[in-house]
Amino acid sequence: MADKMNAALGPRIGVAVEKFGQYAEYTRALTEAFRGSGLKYNNLAAAIAEAVSPRELVRFVEEQAFSELAQAAGLPRDRAARALGVLQEFGLGEIVTCAIEDNVRLRLLDGTEYKDIATLSAGQRCTVILPIVLQHDERVLVIDQPEDHIDNAFITDSLIRAVAAQVGS
Repeated sequence: MADKMNAALGPRIGVAVEKFGQYAEYTRALTEAFRGSGLKYNNLAAAIAEAVSPRELVRFVEEQAFSELAQAAGLPRDRAARALGVLQEFGLGEIVTCAIEDNVRLRLLDGTEYKDIATLSAGQRCTVILPIVLQHDERVLVIDQPEDHIDNAFITDSLIRAVAAQVGS
């Protein structure tokens, strides 16, 4: 889907998908498991969540594969062994059921560099979102004052063309 959107909207707008990029819930579950263990758990939980899926972690715990965990998460072997021991005692129910969603990143080409949507002004965010919304041609879309907060160049270059394409199809 990201490739389709990039082909339709690029190069001005970029869409990227990071598989399993939203792992905050997983990190929280690990933090809770490590709390009170004597391990410095905030960095430990983040390192494990970024490097190892919950399914892999369950395997590491079951097999006490601390060397594999150490290598995957960039941890010292003794710290990885202690972490697996804590997780074995704590149980893995909360951890294995965490939802890890993909992360979608939207970017706008501003001059010669892409900027993430989180850093853009309201008008620039509209410049990114409106063309994406207009790609959904199977639905009726009513837009009231779509030009608010959007610069004139974008309106003539992108918005009018997109609306005309929708009317023509």
